[in-house]
Amino acid sequence: RYLLAQNANAMDINDMYNSLEADYRRSIDNRDFNYKKSIDERDFAYKSALDAWERENILLPQNRRYIQEYDYYDSLYPLLLAQEQEKLIGLRFDNRTDAAKHGYSY
Repeated sequence: RYLLAQNANAMDINDMYNSLEADYRRSIDNRDFNYKKSIDERDFAYKSALDAWERENILLPQNRRYIQEYDYYDSLYPLLLAQEQEKLIGLRFDNRTDAAKHGYSY
C-alpha cells in the first residue's frame, strides 16, 4: 500500500508540475505575443504618421511645383509654338531662295 500511495503521490506531483509548466509556457507565449503586437502597433502608427508627413511635406509640394511648372510651360507653349513656326517658315523660305538660285522651283 505504501508503494501504491507513493506512486500515486508521484503521479500527482508530476501532473501538478506538468500543469504548472504548461501555465508558465502559456504565460510566456502570451507575453511574447502581446509584446510583438505592441511593437507592430507602434511601428504601424509611426509609419502612418511618417506617410502623412511625407504626403503633406514632400509629395504635395512636388505636385504643386509640377502643376506650377506645367502651368508655366502651358502659358509659354503658344509663344514657343510661334517661335518654332517662324523658324520653320524661315527655313522653308531659305530653302526656296536657295532652290531658286540653283534653278529649281516649287
